[in-house]
Amino acid sequence: MGRVARLRTVLALALVMLLGMAYAAWRHLDSPSPGVASPSAGAPDANTATPGVRDVRSSGPVTLSEKEIDTILAAVAPARPDLFYELTVDRFANGDPSNDEGGRTGGPEKTGFDPTRADYFHGGDLAGVTARLDYLAELGVTTIVLGPIWAAPTDSPPRLTVDVVGAEAIDPRYGTEEDLRALVSAAHERTLRVVLDVVLDGEPATAVTANRWLDTGIDGFRIRPADALFRQPQRAQMSWWSVAASQWRSYAAAHLGQSVSVYADTGPEKVGTPRALVRASGLVPLSNDWTDWAVDRFGGELPAEGFPDAATVIPWWGLTVDEGRLNEPAKAGLVERLKLALGDLFLLGGQPMIPAGIEQGLTRVDAGNGWPRDQFATRMPAFAKAVVVGGAAGARDRYDVTHPVAAYVAELAALRAANPALVSGSQRELFRGVDDQEVGIGVVSRIDPDTGVEYLVVRNPGQDRRVSIVAETPGASFTPIFGSAVSEPVVTDATGEGAVKVSLDKVGVSVLKADRPVPSTIPVTVQVSARPASFAQVAMPVAAEVTGPVGALAFAVRPAGTSDWRVVPGGSHAPYVSMVSTPEAPGTELELVAVARAVRGNVVVSSTKATQGRAASPDEVFTAIGDFQKEVGCAYDDQPDCARTRLIDPDGDGTFTWTSPKLTGGSYQVSVAANVAGTETFGAGGYPGADGESVGWFDAGPLPLTISFTPATGALGIDLPF
Repeated sequence: MGRVARLRTVLALALVMLLGMAYAAWRHLDSPSPGVASPSAGAPDANTATPGVRDVRSSGPVTLSEKEIDTILAAVAPARPDLFYELTVDRFANGDPSNDEGGRTGGPEKTGFDPTRADYFHGGDLAGVTARLDYLAELGVTTIVLGPIWAAPTDSPPRLTVDVVGAEAIDPRYGTEEDLRALVSAAHERTLRVVLDVVLDGEPATAVTANRWLDTGIDGFRIRPADALFRQPQRAQMSWWSVAASQWRSYAAAHLGQSVSVYADTGPEKVGTPRALVRASGLVPLSNDWTDWAVDRFGGELPAEGFPDAATVIPWWGLTVDEGRLNEPAKAGLVERLKLALGDLFLLGGQPMIPAGIEQGLTRVDAGNGWPRDQFATRMPAFAKAVVVGGAAGARDRYDVTHPVAAYVAELAALRAANPALVSGSQRELFRGVDDQEVGIGVVSRIDPDTGVEYLVVRNPGQDRRVSIVAETPGASFTPIFGSAVSEPVVTDATGEGAVKVSLDKVGVSVLKADRPVPSTIPVTVQVSARPASFAQVAMPVAAEVTGPVGALAFAVRPAGTSDWRVVPGGSHAPYVSMVSTPEAPGTELELVAVARAVRGNVVVSSTKATQGRAASPDEVFTAIGDFQKEVGCAYDDQPDCARTRLIDPDGDGTFTWTSPKLTGGSYQVSVAANVAGTETFGAGGYPGADGESVGWFDAGPLPLTISFTPATGALGIDLPF
């Protein structure tokens, strides 16, 4: 090649390089700012990202690798559409009348069997559950949660109970170990899972008693704390539950080659065992702190965590107490109210768990003393006379899949199974009725994390209204796929936003589906934040401000300078808040990220740093404050600088206490002030400030009591002398 030819070649290559650099610079100037997701450049369609290309936008001090992003987002992978069915074995079905008295003789006071009285055994057993498995499968049930089946100590009164600690042996009135094996085997043939209820007291030997039942092939345990364990600080409970769950899993993997699920009851985040601690301990939360909000009316307060994440099991405890609350406001019959509540439970987050019999209209009644009614032909007069929602009263078997409520349960289960967005889709509240004509009306958007298709879940307590909302999918038409609500053609306003008008006329929950996915051109922004307390508390609140439609969001945390991320449970749905349970010592710097998966694969990452509290200094001053202080000699109630209610730690064990003089008796509230100015206060669970609800107690008086506070764990306790 001559010199001229070589020169021409060099000039051509240089020109190509310059053009490439100019194009790259143009792409950089045209790109969104950090923390904003947009479609990949060059995509053949605005709604479809380029195959194999993922656009990742990051903001904050931490940069994640592709592998770290995948690991964190895997924690919010689509969940299976489960339906948990919680049954009290004694009240569900009697498959073997020969074991009704458990081999005992001497009448009800010796055998415990008396089907005419509420708190005695009525004859239901494991064989009866096995005989009704086809009924449960037809309902759409996936997991059976068997109420306690364990034999009480021989010196206990022969009564029906749910508080037997441990799992030594099956009560003979329920059957035998072979009956349990037969039940599990038959359930697995129908792809049903079986979970056993176990009460733990914190003693290692108690958990070991449950090992042998893993050999029967059960799929897991639902664990509850005995009174002795429940009174311990929350971290002590979680530590023990975590040890028990790990031990069961190790046993199952080593000896049986299978995995087991472990579920734990939780209460409201600030009062009961926090859901975040349950998840952080490797257990699946069984949470009742959300259902009351959805059932009472949509206009109520959202709980701190917002909508439940897809893995949380949401039981329907709040609805089984009485039928009266189902009839308020009385704008529809009980069947419609029951269906409305079921729609809330199935379609607004988490995995639903219904109590046996509710699908047959068997709400609990006062005559039952808190126990469920018999689903087989009852011999208890008060049960036979009680109202049956959607059916006739009387003594007969109730396993009718055509019952209006049972049929509705089956429809809801099938709807969830066919539409993953209603199980794992992100959620955002679009409308909440506030005036008298719209109270209780609510519209929630749920977006399928894989397809980007939006669903509208619409609940109506009985208003004849038309509401207008702006959906996440501009210009989309929404087709009803469940319920009676319908939408009108979209009308686009001057801003380009399309207002969807939804017409409502009947009590119930409806679902509408968009005719197209959410455009990937809509920008998504995420800003994560943390609010650590002054001390190492039970959990640290975290939140993410999100704009634009996302398919899923996950929080993760790690100590600064380390490599392994711990995914934070919860917070996957709007309003994107959760609680971080951190074992690190006070003063540890933490890195926190929020990873959002926008529609069709694009990712937005926001990060921040926070310090995990601080340790209490030796000269720290703690004061018990509340409405009892004036009675014990303080100048006024809630006085943070009153020396009379100062907590002290004389033995240096890290727990500060104050023992009161005798109070006159009544209801009291207490929290702890961490300085004499009262600018730092802590309440239940170690939560600070306004988040720290005071702990209440009723003092029969005149009796002294001891209030304790442990800064390292946030445990605030009241020890009454009885």
